[in-house]
Amino acid sequence: LAEARKIAYQPLIAEALYWVGISQDQVAKFEQAAQAFEDAAALADTVKHDEIRAKAKTELLNVLVNRLARLDRADSLIKRSMAIIDRLGDEGDIKASLLNITGNVFLKKGAYDPALEYYQAALKIWKSISGPDHPDVATCLTGIGNVYDSKGQYDRALEFYHQAIKIWEKTVGPEHSRLISVLNNLGIAYYNNQEHARALEYFGRLLKISEKVLGPEHPDMAMSLNNMANVYSAMKNFPKASEYFMRSFKINQKALGPEHPDVGISLIGLGAMSHLNGDDQKSLEFYQEAYRILKKVLGPNHPTLVWAATGVGQAQWRLGNTPQARKYFEIVFSICGEDNCQGTNKGPLSESQFTLAQLLWKSAGPSQQAIQLAQQAREIYLSEKPGEESKTLAEIDAWLEKHHMP
Repeated sequence: LAEARKIAYQPLIAEALYWVGISQDQVAKFEQAAQAFEDAAALADTVKHDEIRAKAKTELLNVLVNRLARLDRADSLIKRSMAIIDRLGDEGDIKASLLNITGNVFLKKGAYDPALEYYQAALKIWKSISGPDHPDVATCLTGIGNVYDSKGQYDRALEFYHQAIKIWEKTVGPEHSRLISVLNNLGIAYYNNQEHARALEYFGRLLKISEKVLGPEHPDMAMSLNNMANVYSAMKNFPKASEYFMRSFKINQKALGPEHPDVGISLIGLGAMSHLNGDDQKSLEFYQEAYRILKKVLGPNHPTLVWAATGVGQAQWRLGNTPQARKYFEIVFSICGEDNCQGTNKGPLSESQFTLAQLLWKSAGPSQQAIQLAQQAREIYLSEKPGEESKTLAEIDAWLEKHHMP
């Protein structure tokens, strides 16, 4: 950048600013990267350097959405970037990159079908210009896998993730940082599919690569730790889960700031562990802070919010605060209306239904609404985990057996 400024050729300075943004992104300095891309795009606009302007806006969108979780500017950036690309007549890499990132935007908004359409459009372009084994193709396949995972179609998700990791291993080797995202997603898909040993296998590999390549305080380390914590929790190893959730929380808070969605996700884990350790007041505090962060950043109707809202409701219920508990369960029902909660997000919905059923019966006496809520919770649980025997299902069945309308 300094050399470009010496030459004082404005298009070259715009290009240099763009590459500064790329380098800052690679070392997890996301605010600085965003500013560099902003400056590159603004200068490129002044000097009519449309190619750099399009690239800078696309990378700015990537940092804002995927790194800093700021969706408020996404729609306007997509519209402006696409207009520039159309003016350039580009039907290659720049357009594919924008289509792929637009898929990420819709995925983060919980709009899975539009996300899939954008990923597929990007995949078609990248396959045509780079061939089927290019890293960009792997990136797109991972995005498609993410959509299917979010919709609860875990076997389909695993199919795309395995295609992606095969390409990455072939092109960059088995221990490159570019494998981090797909290893994480493979672990999540196996975890969601109740295959905990396979999940730990991929998360363990992910953790090893992250620490070696990125260092112990990179946000991707926090992602690895949080996901391993979820697996250990499912395996009833709560001390290990608590340790990993706290490590994840501290890294995220330091690297991403106190109001990033990943901080909220870590807080949800800490809320669950506090409850299991018998401290429902602390559990409530963690869940409330998670709810505040996620609602502020993702909006009041995002499916991820149901995890925090359910946690707040259950903690309030255990502490005897019936009106507050009911308020948060109804928030869950409102978010999940019109089938907005798919895949793993149905878990909090069924938990809220069953807890509210118990709350209504205890506070207001026999109620047909309470019975219906418990039955709905049971139906969701069976649809998500057919044939699986569990403590939760046994509790619902036992409650329904004991509670009848007079």
